[in-house]
Amino acid sequence: MTSIPLGISLLVAVVGLAVIMVVSSFYYRWILERSLFTQLKDLDEIRTNGLPPARWLRKGHPPVWDKYTLRRLKGLRRFVKRTRMVESEDTRALVIEELNQIIASNR
Repeated sequence: MTSIPLGISLLVAVVGLAVIMVVSSFYYRWILERSLFTQLKDLDEIRTNGLPPARWLRKGHPPVWDKYTLRRLKGLRRFVKRTRMVESEDTRALVIEELNQIIASNR
């Protein structure tokens, strides 16, 4: 059997590591877009028209606040409380209050 020279082994290891890093960065970006940007888009849609986002609705159901959509809204409220992506704490308090009003008016 012939052995693989050390230089080629190191080159293969470095290229493999680089490929793993590139793939993981694309995966992280995809996860970030899927979770963070989707939640921000949902929040904007709720604040704009006061109804649940279309992707929260079950097929054939009207856009109303039911048990399922209110549970999702409470999860979105938890996200707003934890996220650092707010202009100020006053903005955070305003958004949380708007979400609390929607929750309170649909119980």
